[in-house]
Formats: sequence, structure tokens, C-alpha cells
Amino acid sequence: MKEYHYLLKPIILHRADRLRKAILCFIHCPNHSGALLPELFLHPTELEYFQTLKHERRKKSYLLGRLAAKKAIGELAERKDLSSIHIQSGIFTQPIITSPVLQNVQVSIAHSEDYGVAIAFPEEHPMGIDIEEVDEEKKDVLAEQLTESEKQMIKVTDGTDIEKMTVLWTVKEAISKILKTGLMTPLAVYELSKIEKEGAHTYKSFYTNFGQYKAVSYVLHGFAYTLAYPKNTEIDFTATQIDDWLERGTKSII
Repeated sequence: MKEYHYLLKPIILHRADRLRKAILCFIHCPNHSGALLPELFLHPTELEYFQTLKHERRKKSYLLGRLAAKKAIGELAERKDLSSIHIQSGIFTQPIITSPVLQNVQVSIAHSEDYGVAIAFPEEHPMGIDIEEVDEEKKDVLAEQLTESEKQMIKVTDGTDIEKMTVLWTVKEAISKILKTGLMTPLAVYELSKIEKEGAHTYKSFYTNFGQYKAVSYVLHGFAYTLAYPKNTEIDFTATQIDDWLERGTKSII
């Protein structure tokens, strides 16, 4: 029997007015995408689309993202039948939950290599997520996307250059998902005003043009993970929790 591993984690969103809850899901499938059994979690319309995909890499990334999203949504909305949850793509490819019983719930999705990640959250509290492999071969491409101010920030921030460049990329991707623009807007619009490293694995970032948001990033096991969310929100989640999962793995078979 084929396995994948997942982490399903409630995230408490601490605000001055009250607490809210989001659900974070990581999926790791190191083997063939056949381990993911799409008929058990894809909506019939999603399954129809999936069957049109030709390339194995695209099939796997689609399944990883959708499974992470369905598990996060299902946990937040207390829905066990994941195939009844329908996620469509908006005109800017943003995920849209269309199931009528899931009102005021949104989801942000990302995937890279063998990982899919998603966060489901209440519509009133926007969030964005991204993941990217830290790959030295991408260094020149990532460097081209930095503003002059960001280049100076990188010089005085702890960490390797490729690690910091990858973090900056994911921080911009995450805010673009909140704004539902994707990367169709010049990346300079998402410029960082500040980035600082906290401990061995964590970065915190702030935006020049979107001062109402911030981002927290974790660099672990060769990947950068970023959550972007409102600046005045505090979350109870740490790099250690991801690291423990990556080390041990939480096994699940569907």
C-alpha cells in the first residue's frame, strides 16, 4: 500500500478583538502520484480536469495542492467528505471554494517538488502561503527580481544569499495570493521594507507598499515556507513544529 505523509495543524489567530482559527496542511509524497488516489478527494469536476493532464509533474503538483487544500478546508469546516468540496480557479487562477455550505471560507495553496501546502482561513482574515525549494541554480534568476533596497537588506541579514533570496521570493508570492494578483504585477510592487532573522530557521518580513501585512518564513530541509497575514495578528506556530514533522513524518493512507 502506498503512503504519503501530512501535517494538519490548527493555527490560532490572535487579534485584539477576538481569536480566530485557520488550518495549515502540509503534504509530502516522495513517490509516484499514484499514492494520492484522486477519486477519494477530488470533486467530480476536478477529477474531470485532472484526467486531461498529460505530464506526470503537473499531475502530481495538482494532486498535492488539492489534497492539502481539501484537508485544511475539511478540518476548518468540519467536513469529512473531501470530494464534496469543490475548488475552482478564478480568472487570475486564484482558488475559489464554490461549495454552498462552505460560506466565508477561503484557502491559499502552493506546491514545490514533492510537497503541497495549504492554509484554510475565515474570509474576514486574509492569508497567503508559499513554498519554494532553496536551489543554488536559481540564484541568478532570483537576484534579478530584487530591488536595490532589498539587495542592501540581504547584505546585512544573517543567512546564505540563496536562502535569503528564496525567502524574499516566497514572501512576495504569498502577498500576491492575498491580493489575488499572482505574479502578473511587477514584483517591485511587493517590495520588502524590512527582513530580519530570528533564530536558526525563521525570518520575519514587512512590505513597503502593504504595511497592513507581514510575513513569517521558515527555512527547513532545503525549502522555504512563508505565511503572509495581517500585521496586527499573532500566530502560535513555530519552525520547530514543521521540523519535527519533517524529521518524523505523520503517516496517513487514504
